[in-house]
Amino acid sequence: MARSLRFWWILSATLLWLPSGQAEPVVQSGLPVIAVAELPAEARDTLRIIKQGGPFAYARDGAVFNNYERILPQQPRGCTSDTLLTKSAACGRRCEAGAPAPKGSAPPCRARYHEYTVKTPGARNRGARRIVCGKPVECYYTANHYRTFKRIREQS
Repeated sequence: MARSLRFWWILSATLLWLPSGQAEPVVQSGLPVIAVAELPAEARDTLRIIKQGGPFAYARDGAVFNNYERILPQQPRGCTSDTLLTKSAACGRRCEAGAPAPKGSAPPCRARYHEYTVKTPGARNRGARRIVCGKPVECYYTANHYRTFKRIREQS
């Protein structure tokens, strides 16, 4: 919690010190916004692959992102159907694993966010850059392994 408060204090102080007109636009969630055109080329490629449903370069792409940092907007998790939202332990375990409920059993799982790797040139591993997407379709970019996020604004 102290880390989160420190982050917001530093962000607020930074925005106050910027000359007017230099601050990034902020959405209602309080997160800065980045246009697709401003993303690194690798992030734009990852976003395109997400929209077309793959194929993904890394086995962990599409894994459930649990938002432990609580930086992204909080949303309910659990099993869902058109009219039902339950939070049973069994459903929660299936959702955490990213697996849908078996056909004909409980309603399908709904996990709020999924993460995707943004290639980092020169990195031998997945690197620190990610795109995290949720539903309704909203995606966020982090260049520092979930310490900060920017909401990706699609061009209108």
